[in-house]
Amino acid sequence: MNPRLFLTVSLLSLAIIFLPFLLPKALAKTKPSKKPASHQKHVFETKIDYGLFGVLGGGMNYSLDGNKIRHYGDFNEIINSLHDEESSKLIREAQSADLVSWILLMTGIPVGIDVGLVFKPVPFLGVDWTDRLSSGLVAAQVFLALGAIFETNAESLKYNAVQRYNHLVRGEEVGSLKVTPQLFADGGHLALGLNCRF
Repeated sequence: MNPRLFLTVSLLSLAIIFLPFLLPKALAKTKPSKKPASHQKHVFETKIDYGLFGVLGGGMNYSLDGNKIRHYGDFNEIINSLHDEESSKLIREAQSADLVSWILLMTGIPVGIDVGLVFKPVPFLGVDWTDRLSSGLVAAQVFLALGAIFETNAESLKYNAVQRYNHLVRGEEVGSLKVTPQLFADGGHLALGLNCRF
């Protein structure tokens, strides 16, 4: 069988299998839901979700007047109602970083499959299929790790936007935490680091 035909068929089958599960989550992040009817400003309630055993699926949960806020459209609408340039900028940057993370996460698996099937693997164990599998997994993990870094950045920016909104509504002083991925040259080599600001 032609390797390119096999690659195309396998990528299309993966897209057909996984797209119905992943597309609603990606669309749900941008689709706005109903906002509270009152014009009085309320503060976001922020709760930590530890996920499965405190490891998988954790994150922040936001609610306003008992209604869960999940979509960036809702965050934009509520935060932009304050007409505060900084909090609006933070939520826009969070949405952009979230989009980049989804793009990296969604391209990681096909790139890993492509590397495993098309390119000659680095000899690891001397068995062709295990070497191809390990090369493909390494290539996929690079994209998945970069996607996770951008997702962390998006969540921290969203948290900062919500906290700034809450502080402005309450009339308090504003503080924030920012985690930003940085690419820098270290001794002639490129490196990826995180810049943390409080």
